[in-house]
Amino acid sequence: MKRIIILFFLFSVSFTICNSQQSSPFNTVISCQDYLWNGNLYSNSGFYFDTLQSINGNDSIITLSLIIKDATVDTVPVNSCDFYSWRGNFYNQSGIYRDTLQSIFGCDSILLLDLTLGNSSFTNDSVTSCQNYLWNGNTYNLPGIYTNTLTSLEGCDSVVTLYLTIINSVQGDTLSVSECDEFIWQGYQYNQTGVFSDTLLTNSGCDSIIYLNLTVNGNYEIDEYVNACTSYNWNGITYSLSGEYIDTLQTSSGCDSIVNLNLNIFSNQIFSDTILSCESYIWNGFYLDSTGLYTDTLQTIGGCDSILILDLTVYENAFANDSVSTCEFYDWNGVRYTSSGVYVDTFQTSNGCDSIVSLSLNLFPVYQDTIFASACDSFVWYGNTYTSTGIYTNSFSTINGCDSVEVLNFSLNNNNNTSPIDFELVLDDYCLETHWNIVSSDGIIVHQEGPYDCNINGSGP
Repeated sequence: MKRIIILFFLFSVSFTICNSQQSSPFNTVISCQDYLWNGNLYSNSGFYFDTLQSINGNDSIITLSLIIKDATVDTVPVNSCDFYSWRGNFYNQSGIYRDTLQSIFGCDSILLLDLTLGNSSFTNDSVTSCQNYLWNGNTYNLPGIYTNTLTSLEGCDSVVTLYLTIINSVQGDTLSVSECDEFIWQGYQYNQTGVFSDTLLTNSGCDSIIYLNLTVNGNYEIDEYVNACTSYNWNGITYSLSGEYIDTLQTSSGCDSIVNLNLNIFSNQIFSDTILSCESYIWNGFYLDSTGLYTDTLQTIGGCDSILILDLTVYENAFANDSVSTCEFYDWNGVRYTSSGVYVDTFQTSNGCDSIVSLSLNLFPVYQDTIFASACDSFVWYGNTYTSTGIYTNSFSTINGCDSVEVLNFSLNNNNNTSPIDFELVLDDYCLETHWNIVSSDGIIVHQEGPYDCNINGSGP
């Protein structure tokens, strides 16, 4: 009986040594899986016996020492990048791969490869940056192509290539704007004149600085207070009701000028008056002497028209003229008149108008003249001889039919030494005045009387 030593290295190797017929009845067999011996199938290791007859007819007991070697299965886990070469094969996908080997006993040894492949990554990154760019802890301020190799969780390379473009900030344009009240620019509201700036991002993400040169022109608001009559036309629109109205105009700078109109509308007033008047009527400074309908327009304190309508009826006054010539005085309508002249008396008609009577009065005076005379023996006066002292009268009628009375105051003087007395009657050219003068024989006026009216018409007695 031989003892066989089997050394196992990396892999388990099963093989069978088949002995040739030996003289020893003891056989040791190493088999893979099942073993067929003398017609019997054995699947387990152990000692088995069988009896044979030799050619001599003797039993020959054969002992079988059976060792069953099962096939071995080994799993090899492998993590690799991109691809893996195993047992002469090239693998580029993750998976479980199988290979079968034979052990030194001739039995199968199954190897399983549990392959996990991680891919190496190659990434291109294009970046446009302003001024400079921080990448993986490094700051780059020049354009160019930069690479960086990283290790993934699977231990594979991750190669990143950076294509870097550096763009400097841009100074943008200046916008000049003239606006009213306020201007909204870039989302901000500005209401004062000035220069303002804002920073924008270009398409490349860099700063673009723009400027606003702003001029703010204020809007104006004006209040107007107007009193108008009937209606008022304001900026092309006619308003007939009082109220507050607003209109917006534009100044020379294009800004709004807001005008507030406080409007008071006063209606025109119409006044009618019916007048019955005599002869004429003075109305608002106009002299009216005919019946008719008259209008006049005045202005009230509010500047509105006040229309006056006059319905005028004019009645004519009645005029009568009376001419009277009489002596000394005249009684007319209960009044005694002692002077010549034109006199008017007014009566009222049934219409209430005057009936005017005009009296043209000529009064002739009644004359009474007194003559003082003295004589010796006798005195002759108007054909009568007077020889004794006394007062004597004589009546005459003037050409107007009025009485004229002359009175003689006569004194008889029997003194023979008395000179003769001459009487001189002095009449003016029209016999308007009478002067009685006593003149001495030598032409000296001794006594003077007068003046006396002799005839108001100047015709004399």
